Amino acid sequence: MADELKKAEKEVRVLRRKLDRSEENRRLLEGISERNSNLFQNFNAEIESANEQLAEARAEADQANQAKSAFLASMSHEIRTPMNAILGFSEILSGTVRDPQQREYLDAIRTSGNSLLGLINDILDLSKVEAGKMELEFRPCDAASVCHDMSQIFVQKASEKGIELVIEVADDFPGAVVLDELRLRQILINLTGNAIKFTASGSVTLRAISDTEHDGVANLTFAIIDTGLGIPDDQVDHIFGAFEQTKGQSAAKFGGTGLGLAISKKLSQMMGGDIRVESTFGEGSSFLVELKDVGVTTSDDVAAQGDDQVPSVSFHAGKVLVVDDIVYNRMLIRTYLNEYDLEVIEASDGNEGLELAQQHKPDVILMDVAMPEVGGLEATNWLRDDENLKDTPIIVITAAAMKEEEEILRQISDSYLKKPVSKAQLVTELVRFLPHDEVEPDQAITAVGSDRHWSSDDLSEEQRTELPELQKLLADSVSTWQELAETLTINDIEIFASRMQGEGHRFGFMPLEIWGERLATQATLFDMGSLPGTLAEFEDLRQDLDSLIGV
Repeated sequence: MADELKKAEKEVRVLRRKLDRSEENRRLLEGISERNSNLFQNFNAEIESANEQLAEARAEADQANQAKSAFLASMSHEIRTPMNAILGFSEILSGTVRDPQQREYLDAIRTSGNSLLGLINDILDLSKVEAGKMELEFRPCDAASVCHDMSQIFVQKASEKGIELVIEVADDFPGAVVLDELRLRQILINLTGNAIKFTASGSVTLRAISDTEHDGVANLTFAIIDTGLGIPDDQVDHIFGAFEQTKGQSAAKFGGTGLGLAISKKLSQMMGGDIRVESTFGEGSSFLVELKDVGVTTSDDVAAQGDDQVPSVSFHAGKVLVVDDIVYNRMLIRTYLNEYDLEVIEASDGNEGLELAQQHKPDVILMDVAMPEVGGLEATNWLRDDENLKDTPIIVITAAAMKEEEEILRQISDSYLKKPVSKAQLVTELVRFLPHDEVEPDQAITAVGSDRHWSSDDLSEEQRTELPELQKLLADSVSTWQELAETLTINDIEIFASRMQGEGHRFGFMPLEIWGERLATQATLFDMGSLPGTLAEFEDLRQDLDSLIGV
């Protein structure tokens, strides 16, 4: 009995120890559970706090992007507005200034103005790409012709440095592909220009090749190869960054902002490709633009796109209302249109524009956007609400750079032009809305008075006596003309065309003036298809002048 009692006591002790351990484990589990619960709550709180901070950071970033966009739009307007007058009046003066030193000053103004405009466009392009607000326009284009255009654009710079510029397009390169031609041209201009800039001797080669077409697509490679400075290995990965340039590079000697490569790379990526570089320091570099799965089409599709040549027209009598608070901008438009039979009416703000529109019933209205008191958008909405004016075509002239603003302008206006506006752009838009007669390009015409074409009867007696001087001047220009016809150097053609336009105006021989203006426009638009034919007309003009004099 005693043994059984001891045994029972022993079992009780064992059970008590087990219960104690169980209770200890329970308390331990409760503690762990409580700690886990606290940790989970703290973790959730930390996550919520992190999410709140992330949301705040995102909101701040969005606000910063909006502020940047607003700043860029504002700066674009503030800079483009005076640039409109600078470049516009420089264009007009180029046809009238004859003194060599004054022409040198004028060329400096035009060159500096275009450089500034290029910088503005580069900064805006980069900002649009980074913000995802740049849209490409994929259309059938002749990429091979774009490559050959680089020869005409850069032949003078290459020649000045004694560099050989070579354009090589493979025989099996597609005749027509679907790309954004404007952006492809921008990329090739950036890369070819850089190659020439950093090459002191030797050559720069642009080579276009394509792999075998399959299923209507092909892979294209545009290689720009130079024998220039080359890029150190430790800097190759950095040159495509915005505002990045090769370390040690002389800013005074080479200039630039470091934006061209950054923009070119981003544009290439947007077109389904990329840019890579192979370089040996001191020996040269190869930049390869590789575009994947590019659509291949036919030359007929390219031709269907039409050309950009400004039509030769004579407008019927009409009224054009110009609404702009900047007097120089109004003066520029008036000067552009003074050779046509168009009455130009000027208003300095939206309120005055509405009053003059009601009074004169214009055939078309050119409306600036940013004006004090009553701006262009508000004034346009007023005009749309006026029963007598709601159908009047309104062309908005703006310095806006952002996509959102463009969409608003498309909705409320019939068309819009971006500053700075050239004469060619303005006339091209007016042709869409104003009655006009189309004139054959090979006819020497201008609008004098109402619907009259120019004739020798328009010459005064004094002008007739001065024609032999013009005849000699044209004879002395034959060698220059022949060289231009062979080389098609864009810069030299623009200078020659402006000079001929000015001489035609000075001597009253308007066929020469109109021809010079048309030639300058084609050179500005890089219309390589039309330039040879237009240049060939120079000899016909000389013969017409000889006949007029009676030689």
